[in-house]
Amino acid sequence: MRVSMAAWLAVGLVAALWALGLGRADAGWIAADWRGHEPQYRPGSYMWSEGNVTRYPVVYRREFGVPKAVRYAVVAVWSHWWWYGYLNGELFGWYEQKGEGRVTNERTVDVTRFLKPGRNAILISAPADGFSVEGWVVYADGSRSRLRSDTTWRVSKLPALTMLDWSQETKPGFNDSAWFSTASTDGPAVGGDASALIERARSEEWPTLLAQMVWRLDLLVRKGIVVHNWEAYGWGGAARIDPVVVRAAEDLLKLARADQRMASSGILRESLTGRPLVDAVEALTLYVRLSDAVANLANHAQYWRSIGRPDLGTLAEGAAKRAATACGAAIRCIKRGEAQRALPGLGAAWAAAESARSALGKRWGNRLNEYSSAFMNKVSWVDNTQMLDNDPDAWGVRVNPVEVDWKIDLAGKWRFKTDPDNIGLRDNWQSFAFNVEGQWQELTVPGSWEKQGIQMANPNAPADNPYKVNVRTDGPYNGYAFYRKTLRVPKEWAGNDLEFFVTNMDDWDWVYWNGEKIGETTYETNPKDWWTANRRYKIPASKVNFGGINTIAVRIYDCGAEGGMYGQVELRCPGLRAAYESKPRSNQPQTEVFCSPLSVGALLTPGGTALTLWGWDARASAGPTRLLLPVGGKIRSIPLTGGGVAYDRARDGRLSENWAVLWMDSVKGELDKPIQLVLTAEPRVIRAKTTDRGVSEVTIQFDNPRARVVAVRPVREPATLGQGGVPSVSCIARFRFWSRALLAYPVGYTEIVQRDRDDRWRLRVVDVYNYRALQSAWGTQPLRVAPLPPLACYAAKVKMRRFSLNSPATDLGYTMDVWGPLLAVPNRTQVAYAVPISPLRRMAGYTSFCFGPTDVGGKGNDKECEAISLVGGNSYRPQHNQHGDAAMAMVGYCRKHGINNTFNADGRLGGSLDAVPHYVELARRCKDLPEDLISYDLINEPADITPEVYNPIIATLTREIRKIDAVHPIYVETPHSYASVTQFVNLKATGDPKTIYAFHDYDYRLPGYWPNATTDLRNIVAQWLPALKFSIDNNAPIGVTEFGGFEQTKNDPWNNPCGYTMMMDLFRMFDQFGWHYHYYSNRGTMGVREDGAFRLSQVERAFRKHADRGLVDYYYGPLKVR
Repeated sequence: MRVSMAAWLAVGLVAALWALGLGRADAGWIAADWRGHEPQYRPGSYMWSEGNVTRYPVVYRREFGVPKAVRYAVVAVWSHWWWYGYLNGELFGWYEQKGEGRVTNERTVDVTRFLKPGRNAILISAPADGFSVEGWVVYADGSRSRLRSDTTWRVSKLPALTMLDWSQETKPGFNDSAWFSTASTDGPAVGGDASALIERARSEEWPTLLAQMVWRLDLLVRKGIVVHNWEAYGWGGAARIDPVVVRAAEDLLKLARADQRMASSGILRESLTGRPLVDAVEALTLYVRLSDAVANLANHAQYWRSIGRPDLGTLAEGAAKRAATACGAAIRCIKRGEAQRALPGLGAAWAAAESARSALGKRWGNRLNEYSSAFMNKVSWVDNTQMLDNDPDAWGVRVNPVEVDWKIDLAGKWRFKTDPDNIGLRDNWQSFAFNVEGQWQELTVPGSWEKQGIQMANPNAPADNPYKVNVRTDGPYNGYAFYRKTLRVPKEWAGNDLEFFVTNMDDWDWVYWNGEKIGETTYETNPKDWWTANRRYKIPASKVNFGGINTIAVRIYDCGAEGGMYGQVELRCPGLRAAYESKPRSNQPQTEVFCSPLSVGALLTPGGTALTLWGWDARASAGPTRLLLPVGGKIRSIPLTGGGVAYDRARDGRLSENWAVLWMDSVKGELDKPIQLVLTAEPRVIRAKTTDRGVSEVTIQFDNPRARVVAVRPVREPATLGQGGVPSVSCIARFRFWSRALLAYPVGYTEIVQRDRDDRWRLRVVDVYNYRALQSAWGTQPLRVAPLPPLACYAAKVKMRRFSLNSPATDLGYTMDVWGPLLAVPNRTQVAYAVPISPLRRMAGYTSFCFGPTDVGGKGNDKECEAISLVGGNSYRPQHNQHGDAAMAMVGYCRKHGINNTFNADGRLGGSLDAVPHYVELARRCKDLPEDLISYDLINEPADITPEVYNPIIATLTREIRKIDAVHPIYVETPHSYASVTQFVNLKATGDPKTIYAFHDYDYRLPGYWPNATTDLRNIVAQWLPALKFSIDNNAPIGVTEFGGFEQTKNDPWNNPCGYTMMMDLFRMFDQFGWHYHYYSNRGTMGVREDGAFRLSQVERAFRKHADRGLVDYYYGPLKVR
């Protein structure tokens, strides 16, 4: 890819600046000139403390003009101790003293993206004794302007705990005439010539920026996810995106990685540094977004015309055509390798398309969803292949060589906890649902626990020895202990049984995978060698969450001396060992796999002329036994068990239809099912390889490369072949149906929504689909099918109240296991249905641990509630067991700042007899308060309360509250766990119409980059399916009343912008299904800065952005708390 660098060659830029006379110019120091009238404030109180904040932000402000297009802008700031800088309402940089000296080290920041045409405002918070700033704006025409600290700046002092972020003071147009003047002051000589500042900014920021570009390009190439304004967008995978764009991203990625290697050596290669790479990545991103907008607007136009609204249809069609024109111009630039040149046009077109979408939504009377997305629809489409079962990996079938190692080294840090009272199994420490591993200490594996500080005595040992052999007293800690580890299992291992291998453990062990025991080595199993025996524990494929989070728990009993795990500790996929170790050294043409979340089939595009399916032998399966082919108008059944050429076109004649079937007798509960291959090109040869177990691989040879094939498993029920090895007539009819239906391969959709005029708590939904048309060599006519989302199919199956199907959908004979039969409308591109929405107002805010004696009811709670409101939250869930004046004081602060207060008692109180009088007293005090002000979250994380005990307790508490308070909502968490999503299966709905059913999730916390190559929102959706099922089963709202904990990770949520990206991803999912949510915790992310103002993280920035979009209250209106 050619990247123009004319405007960005560093030498040229430096020379130009020197030619303009912009040599060294020391920046001046200015300070507040109070003239004896310095504002005075009382100390601030925050959280559990009173008068604990005694610093007050001193802020310096100035406005300036930007009259023309900007090429580059840089600002450097110095101060005594700290500074925080804002441009046009956004924090652009900061520095806090770390003991370097009286004056802060220079921080030079590229501020190009913060500037806008016209008036701009800069605000610096710094100590009253002064600061200095030096900045340069270099324009596209080569001219420049200087920004420096001088006495034209204004200054003010603000109260402690001011929230400067998003404040009017930081934005253009604020009237600062009542502020104080500034005065020049003495300060050390700082500053520097413009070229030096620019070079420093580039050298400081370019490695980070380059890493971000590599991450974004890799996401686009691997997953079809683009990151736009730090929000992630993607649907279905990279194969749905224009291949020209993907190839351009691949080319840029190679160049960027080469630059990254050079930058790591301190070399800034000029060929890609600066705006051209950034602009090229932005252009590819906007092209994907804009092409989606084209499809979305066109779908709206189609629908509106079909219902007699040509006015809207014409407007939408015009907007779609204008956006398509911009896409056409952009793709020509991209093809030439000059993507960055397309950015201005794409930017303008994107803004116009978004403006059109907003205007059309207002005329339609309901917001318009973005492409392939939904809002407030609990039965809508999700980006998931599990329900439709269209991923060959999940079938245990592979079409490409193995790229992932067959084993994972689990040596390293494990969570550890002693169990002297042997209560771990009783309290579910082994279960997946036990999701509080951050509360356990970490030990290194392999190694003994004694050598890592576990030295306490166990008063129950040796009496607790389960076998009364090898009884010893040479501890120090003898007895039971647990190790736990969560890990991601590669998706590429799907379909294979796994093995947990440990060289040995001391002494006896019981091992659990996702809560189920997979093996043990004890005195009973190995009486002669338990202390030396290798542990090899098989993990059935059916128990593994491939591509997602899994948990290993190891329970050990140590008789004496040292206890723990020793030697190798590995998770293995033995079935793929041979394939991995013998994989081709050279690059082989890969088969592109596109598993659209809208289709039952996987679209396979071989890179060469052959498509090979394999993997049966690797997992000890016999594989397909016969090949079914339509030849001469009849079905031929050809045995495969002998291997060799099963079909030769020259010998057997051409196929009469566009499909073939690899037949396996389908047995209920087993992984293998017949695989139908819908063909677009005539196969030349089909051959099989066999082993002692059966068929190991099948290869289909075509005349030309990239012959597309759609693979599907349409025989869902147990089935066998009839006489002559031919399937039933109904089975053949099914194959013929899919041989047409899969030639119209659905790739995206538009969900169009209106509120039901007769029932305001119901939405009328129409899903309009887009298809990739596949041409077959037989001239087979594609059949477009408009499917109902799997969750909507499930709603129809269980007869969810107030759900209705408004299109003539039929059962396609394709069963989705628990989700029921797939319903669809043949020969149509849209399907209509209606779905209820909850009348309970959505709550979106924070939660905190407040069990300390001064956590609730103090003056510091006032600012705490105000902060939650200012960042856009509408609810606070302080966890405490109080029901007296302190609890009501907290309610008062919530009410003052316009947010909800959700009571939440811990499991010790909630699971005891004291819970009833506790909630009775709260209900008595709160029954007459405004409807939106109060909620009751009955029992927090009931880990040690079994479902048999928990469900009756919840029913009793609900009944007792409702005797007094019939107005305010109730939250009920999942049982026998730390509110795990997996435990919805054991939760019984109370039948109360104002109850929200809740879970907590800490499996997905902030990584270094989000999304990334292994994990994205699709993984979270797959793990949270039990909540969606429960919601449909009971027509009930769902709450995620604890999630996040980003501040508890090693990845900084204050400075890492991916914290914002991940939060916006989660918000998108919460909005899609209308869920309630509370981030844990505000006390972790909202603190106090050195200047006395609020310190906010990326979490709060996401909350504010999301609140500004008005989605939480969209169908509900303003919160009613006063």
